[in-house]
Amino acid sequence: MPRCFSLLSAAVLLALWPAVPASALANSYLDDYESGHRALRYSSWDEAVFWFKRAADKHPQDDGPPARLSGRNYVAYLPQYYLGLALFQGGRYSEALGTWNAAETQWRSEPWLAGSKGLLEYRESISSYRARFETELLPEAVRELDTYLGNVRSLLARLKKLEASPEIHMGAAEVESRLPEWTARSAAAARGDYGEVVALTREIVKALDRLEVLEACAGPDAAQPWCQSGEPAPAPGSQRGYSLPPIPPAAGGGPALARLDPGAAQSPYSLAAAAPQGLFVRPQDATAIRGLYNKKYALLISPAYTRWESITSAGPKLSQLQGLLRQLGFEVTVLAKPLSKKEIQDSILEFFEKAAPVAAGRPNLLLVHFIGHGYTFDNSGERFGVLVTSTAPGPKADAASIAQQSVFESFFKQFVSWPRHHIVFTFETCSSGKFLDELEGPNPKDWRKCIGSPAFLVLTAGDVDEVGSLKQLPLTDELIRAFGGCGQRGKEVIWSGYLILQNVRDKIMTQFRNRNPQFKKYMFEQHRDGDFVLAIPDHCPAPKNV
Repeated sequence: MPRCFSLLSAAVLLALWPAVPASALANSYLDDYESGHRALRYSSWDEAVFWFKRAADKHPQDDGPPARLSGRNYVAYLPQYYLGLALFQGGRYSEALGTWNAAETQWRSEPWLAGSKGLLEYRESISSYRARFETELLPEAVRELDTYLGNVRSLLARLKKLEASPEIHMGAAEVESRLPEWTARSAAAARGDYGEVVALTREIVKALDRLEVLEACAGPDAAQPWCQSGEPAPAPGSQRGYSLPPIPPAAGGGPALARLDPGAAQSPYSLAAAAPQGLFVRPQDATAIRGLYNKKYALLISPAYTRWESITSAGPKLSQLQGLLRQLGFEVTVLAKPLSKKEIQDSILEFFEKAAPVAAGRPNLLLVHFIGHGYTFDNSGERFGVLVTSTAPGPKADAASIAQQSVFESFFKQFVSWPRHHIVFTFETCSSGKFLDELEGPNPKDWRKCIGSPAFLVLTAGDVDEVGSLKQLPLTDELIRAFGGCGQRGKEVIWSGYLILQNVRDKIMTQFRNRNPQFKKYMFEQHRDGDFVLAIPDHCPAPKNV
């Protein structure tokens, strides 16, 4: 991927560029352009889109001076090209291709650009990305869509053979009525509309999840209280004191779901054996779960603030959470001090690099907890959310100034693609931004499948529009209670990620009527049935009052 001109070509460009007063370029489109390139380096794709769009809106022509990224490292001013690159890397392929089409049209219309040899590598790069989209990315997405459609048809066929309540058959018939529409839309989208493929896949996955709940309620979960109501769903608080149903055989005569065997000499868990069928865990398997993960890591972050409201209770509560996590076998890193945007992003990347290796086919469990201010803003019809750092200007500053010194929540999306790990992000912030818009709420069926393939779970203390004080930290308090085993009795208790996070969410909503915590997960590919499991000793420390 072309990143910058050579030092010689950059120097030539600077020499040829007319002298421009420094004041004219200060806080100009070049600042935005340089911020976009910094975001690219951190794989924060939506952030890069934000900055390159700002630069292109202010100066759309590819005739600006080269931008200095650092020292004598310059990059040509090509905002449309790099906007397309950020869109493409962020999975917004149709938008990227449209942006690049506009860029190439501009290059052909400008005589001094039409024959530019310097643009050759950028043209070749666009051609390469376009070919990858047409031959790899779009066909792969269509195949995934077709697979989900096939799963819906198979599940509908199984439900028709079951003796179930009228409500269950009515729910299945409602899904079946959508099949002709979905089939037609799938065929149309396969001709090149990637955005429609993604949107349709989301619809079908939700329908598939609903069918799986209906099937469970027609079989092993029939006696559960949520299956006795009109719409199958766990009742609030019903997760406490749960017991798992017997392990059913896999659908279609395939291999049965993997089972933990506490008496086995070999490792009790193997991703190769468990995925994608999944792994059920029984409460009596607490001893075996100790060998479930290769390692467990936690990163606890709370920037110190001077320009924003100080969060005085963060440090003591993080210390308490740190102690509990260490008792559960986590290797814990705590960052509670003044932190810049670069320091936070570098720390998170280093954390994931350290936690990347796996052993004997076993995954790692990774937990990142952030206590700090959140900030949400709109730009050109898009909503963005950032985590405010210690160096960000105060809340009365303009959105771009705050964003430039804050961590965009899109930065965390890159970790969805980390294979084989079970990843949990918890954000004690005032607002959740648009990050969660691309995730889905866990389905009631997740309560039955304690663990499957890799997981990517997110829990926030509030929704996108919530603004309030951080004098109380209910999310952190409830995590302390959950990891302390509160609400359970016995020597050790099995908690799945779904149970922990859903229980935390329910308790926050009960205690604070104005809070709307968001619990979401990545629902596609190998993450769809993913979750994590912990064996938690039964001791219940109360959060310290500070």
